[in-house]
Order: sequence, then structure tokens, then C-alpha cells
Amino acid sequence: VLLNDLIPYIDANFRTKTDRDNRAMAGLSWGGHQTFDVVLQNLDKFAWLGTFSGAIFGLDVKTAYNGVFANADEFNKKIHYMYMNWGSEDFIKSGDIVKQLRELGIKVDSSESAGTAHEFLTWRRGLHEFMPHLFKKKELIFFFTYYPSRIFRGWDIFCAKKQPPKIELTQFMKSIGSIHDLSYI
Repeated sequence: VLLNDLIPYIDANFRTKTDRDNRAMAGLSWGGHQTFDVVLQNLDKFAWLGTFSGAIFGLDVKTAYNGVFANADEFNKKIHYMYMNWGSEDFIKSGDIVKQLRELGIKVDSSESAGTAHEFLTWRRGLHEFMPHLFKKKELIFFFTYYPSRIFRGWDIFCAKKQPPKIELTQFMKSIGSIHDLSYI
């Protein structure tokens, strides 16, 4: 239903980006288990993965999902961000799975919500940590070009695939010699 009906319906009726780099799935409790089932068997459709107290039991990370974790480099290229969270008092804890995945070289962020169980506060805290990492293109660098003219005056912003600069916009503009009309930015 999700892959054959829901996603095509959403893509047909809403303005979406339909490629895998712009599609994430996350779930809480049994939905976390379903997230693993769907995403890990459809890496051609998803690039972001999150579970919150995910009901993932007895998983042999070396062989699970047709050995998807066996080649860590390949997996890490396909999944741009993977996150797992659980509560310190939760009956479902993902710490062992996270440890095993990391031992295989899988990049996975995780957190344990202090003092919470299998409850919405756990998942809300996890969602708060997960969301800022979605759909970020870490390899983009911005180039700022200034056009001084009477017709058009301002900065154009271009981007290319490189490491982002560690400099704020105003510092960058000061470094090239002048700051002009920044009302566009």
C-alpha cells in the first residue's frame, strides 16, 4: 500500500520531489519496525531513516534484510542519515543494535531519552533531534557574486558540490572588500 498506492498518490496530488534523495521514513514503536522493513528493502526509494523506540527484535545485523549492512561503505552512501532513539525506561531499547551497526561501520546517530519510557515524550525528543538532519546537502558550498550596476545591484548565490565554508555571510563579504546593499539576503 505504501509504495504502490500512498507514495504515488502523494506525488501525483502534491508538489513533491520524487527522487530517493528527497524521501525519508521514520516510525515509532511498531512503526519503527515497519520503517526498517520498508526502507532497508527499498534503498532505491529512500535515503533517510529514523526509528523511535523501534520494535526491532532479534536482528542479526550481518545477515538482516539480505545483508544490507554487510557492505558499510555502500550502505553509508545510500542512507544519508540514520537515527535511532529510545527511552532510558523503555522496554524497547536499540542500544545493542546501534552498537552492532557501528561495529560494522554503519553510520548511525542515536540517543537515549533520560527518564522516559515507551511514550510520546521519548519520541518527541527523538523527533526533535532527528528532524534537523533531514534533507541536508552537506557537500554544497555557496559562491557569492556581486553585480554593481544601475539596473541590477545585489548578490547572486550559486552553489557547487564541495565542503561548506566555515564563515558567515557578512564575514565573507567583508573579506572580499566591501558590503553593499544586503536587502536581498
